[in-house]
Amino acid sequence: MSIPDSVFDISKWGAFKLPAISFAFATLVLVFRDSTNPEEMEFVQYIIRYGLGSAVIAYCQSLSYSTYVLNNEGKNDLPAFIQVLFMIVHILWFAYWFLGLACYA
Repeated sequence: MSIPDSVFDISKWGAFKLPAISFAFATLVLVFRDSTNPEEMEFVQYIIRYGLGSAVIAYCQSLSYSTYVLNNEGKNDLPAFIQVLFMIVHILWFAYWFLGLACYA
């Protein structure tokens, strides 16, 4: 089983630069943080939530772009309504668990 060439195409993964940078920054802050200061851990949680949010947005953006391009080229891809359903599920999952809405339910 070979790996498709599209996996190594940097233009496909360009949308995920911001989540990668935020997770790298969160890792650096976790390594060099003061364990006696609870405010620093709260700051790290905000960074991770931001990274997860930007990852969800980048994922939805890449899904919609690939659907648009492949449907215009006449290649078989998932129908647009299934892609929109996937996006809605991911956004709701993110909103419920990572924005803290689960704490208020």
